[in-house]
Amino acid sequence: MGKDSEKNLVGQPIFNQLLQILPGEVIDGIVLEEKRDRYYKSFSTWDELTGLLFGVFTRCDSSREVCDGMASLGGKLNYSGMDSSPAKSTFNDALNNRGESVFEKIYFSLIDYFSPLLPDSRKEDVCPDKFYAFDSTAISLFSEVMKEVVRNRKDGGRRKGGLKVHLLTGIHADCARFVKISEAKSHDKNFLKHPVLPEGSMIVFDKGYNHYLAICRMDGSRDKLCLQIEG
Repeated sequence: MGKDSEKNLVGQPIFNQLLQILPGEVIDGIVLEEKRDRYYKSFSTWDELTGLLFGVFTRCDSSREVCDGMASLGGKLNYSGMDSSPAKSTFNDALNNRGESVFEKIYFSLIDYFSPLLPDSRKEDVCPDKFYAFDSTAISLFSEVMKEVVRNRKDGGRRKGGLKVHLLTGIHADCARFVKISEAKSHDKNFLKHPVLPEGSMIVFDKGYNHYLAICRMDGSRDKLCLQIEG
């Protein structure tokens, strides 16, 4: 059977449709403010962001998978403003040599930009509209490589090497409001001082974050935070 040249496929990959939702003027303003593309002409911050988002949405485990996966899109990448997929060396150089703070600013700017569209439905039996949960999770890495960040288990079990991600989430919108990465051996209570919440907020955390001085500062500050500790 010969090629059917009568059917013209239209539309864009879903990934590119998601990219078009992002407000370019907001992202471009942050990049210009950070002067992040000042010395980079062929691989812009937008290209780097596109590659990172592609890796997240397609669950890539390495930069090679990201670059190979984007290459498979072929000419469809032009919908995202890219002429071609990045080379692995170019992508890795951008990740290693350029600061990551711009992506933090982009994330929180997008949270503010899309806040009117975020779900505001209330969880059952939960009244406060400024309601947050704070917790952490450990990401296991190679203990022999990550010797300086190893966490010793109290039960005498195998030592765990890796990182720990501390995450503050808005309960109603299910959206991250604060993220901090540390060594796996760092105690949770040391990070209770970092979140900055609006006045009248309620924050829930487990006993791992039991730090009385930090709690007193939060409860006695001008923010007048309402604290609740779960067992």
